[in-house]
This record gives sequence, structure tokens and C-alpha cells, in this order.
Amino acid sequence: MICKVTFSVRAKNQLEFLNNEEGKKILGWLVANVQGSDDPRATGNAIISDLGDFWLYKVDKYNLYCILTEDRLVILSIEADRNNLDH
Repeated sequence: MICKVTFSVRAKNQLEFLNNEEGKKILGWLVANVQGSDDPRATGNAIISDLGDFWLYKVDKYNLYCILTEDRLVILSIEADRNNLDH
């Protein structure tokens, strides 16, 4: 199974809102660690909730909340990790 990364409309908007350096860091990490990977679960963590099964990737100071199917990773939201913010 080769994983293809896609973005929800919300995640696209959030990515565009980030400064260039942060956006490039997230995209670079996704290309290096998930896009085209045979095992996209190797670098993230499962989130099991009442709403369903989601996947979490931590990239620098951001959390990427995703849905992972057999061949596709859909990034739903990009949120700043409140525990990892510079004050």
C-alpha cells in the first residue's frame, strides 16, 4: 500500500495561514515520512474516540489530525500544540 496525502479544505486554509517557513517544514516532513510510504502508521499515533478512529502526527510545534485509510491520508486540521508553544 502506497500512501497518498491529501488536505481537507480546512487544513489547506490553515496551511496557507502559516508563515512560509512553517508551511514548508510541514510539507517537507509529510513528503519525507508519509507520502509514498508503505507504512504511514510508523510515525504517528492513533486517536480512538467516540467520533471514530483518527491519526495524529506531530511536526515541530504543530499537530496534524488525520483520517488514514488503506491508501490515503486526509489531513483534517493543523493545530498548534499548546504544550509546545514558545512563550
